[in-house]
Amino acid sequence: MGTIDNSRDSQNGLGDWFLSHSNYTFDLTYRWTQSSADWVPTEIPSFGLYTCPLGAPDRSRFTLGEDSKLVSVGPLRRGNPPDEIGVQLVPFFRRQLYVFQAERLKVGECSIGVSTALLPDASNLPSVLNLLQDNKVRFDDFNKTVRSILPQVPRVSVRPTAGNQNILEIRVWPFESSPDRADLVIPLKDSGTGLGQVLAIIYVVLTSRRPSVIVIDEPQSFLHPGAARRLIEVLKAHPQHQYIVTTHAPAVISVADPETVTIARLVSGETELSQLNTQDAKTQESLLAEVGARLSDVFGSDSVLWVEGLTEEICYRKIFRDLVRRPLLGAQILGVRHTGDLEGSGAERTIEIYNKITSSNSVIPPAIGFLFDSECLSEQQKKELTTKSKQLLHFLPRRMYENYLLDPTAIATVANTIENFRSDRVSPDEVTKLLQGILEDRSYYCGKVLPQGAADRTARVHGSTHY
Repeated sequence: MGTIDNSRDSQNGLGDWFLSHSNYTFDLTYRWTQSSADWVPTEIPSFGLYTCPLGAPDRSRFTLGEDSKLVSVGPLRRGNPPDEIGVQLVPFFRRQLYVFQAERLKVGECSIGVSTALLPDASNLPSVLNLLQDNKVRFDDFNKTVRSILPQVPRVSVRPTAGNQNILEIRVWPFESSPDRADLVIPLKDSGTGLGQVLAIIYVVLTSRRPSVIVIDEPQSFLHPGAARRLIEVLKAHPQHQYIVTTHAPAVISVADPETVTIARLVSGETELSQLNTQDAKTQESLLAEVGARLSDVFGSDSVLWVEGLTEEICYRKIFRDLVRRPLLGAQILGVRHTGDLEGSGAERTIEIYNKITSSNSVIPPAIGFLFDSECLSEQQKKELTTKSKQLLHFLPRRMYENYLLDPTAIATVANTIENFRSDRVSPDEVTKLLQGILEDRSYYCGKVLPQGAADRTARVHGSTHY
């Protein structure tokens, strides 16, 4: 690298060499004691691009100016780690980190200031907006962006409070035009939690001179779903920043189309983090779409029982609630909708899909089982499919769920509750005769083979045939 001694030329050569790299990785440790807390390099130099022999000058003392630009280099010994370049950069990067937590920000009022930099806790938001509104074009752009996320907030402004001219307050104008009705203007401190968060986030996004790291905790907790989606869309339009969003909302994940997805799971008192390949996540969404489900249908559930279709989804939930009388406790019953007839290869295809989308690092909860109609599958076919599903697949003893509803008294009762079904009441005997005629028609059975016993006919007839 051309650095052979502590001369100015060698130092400048080291500086030029250092700045010639496009990427750097700094390895630092935050060391805390009761008397002090400091960042220190794990090794000197912290960026690890060359080895510094023990006891020798490492020549990595880069000095940063007020604008955080490199202005000089010089000798550095191991006994003075605060001068190390990585340690010098820590406070600079921390100033570019903004964390917006899911709580009300106390940003409605603050004292007048001259800095345009928003503090990490956004406590000087009225002051920086006051300076921004001096530039009408930029302030109008700010209001336009806020309005695109929250259409019910046409405009915000800043002015000194009535009681203290040195204290600024943010005011929310709830109407498009500007009539002389200042009594209708709402102070930000009296507005909803989400508005202050949005104002602070958008200010950082639009005005930061350098790329920033913006951390947003559970945006759906302070914004309704539509506003949360619009906020994410605005952030995507400014890709110079890095956004880290924690969320339990599938809609936020879907609209974000993130570069990385990190799943946090609490296991035996410890949080385990695992990163999911975003291409895998997109594949999972497309696979869910293939069977008529969405990420929002299953996201946040502990497990899923996949059933034949929408009818079974509704009815099994009622059976569990009214007959089994046990809470599902995080389990979800969800019907497969778009596979059509699940006979033969259809059932096999469904199992393949769900084996793919319920991997260990998946955002999709694991399946506790698949409960499908028997249809016309042979016992051997059922056995093979059950094996392929790793014993998660179960078939109804009867041909389909509707076969369990072939009860004359129940059918008559339901028919008589239908308004204008017919003028005279339906009797169970009438339904029995109708069902008997159908049960003796071989066209309603698999292979048009008529079972011998009455019980077998009830179990194997096509119970959902429409007339």
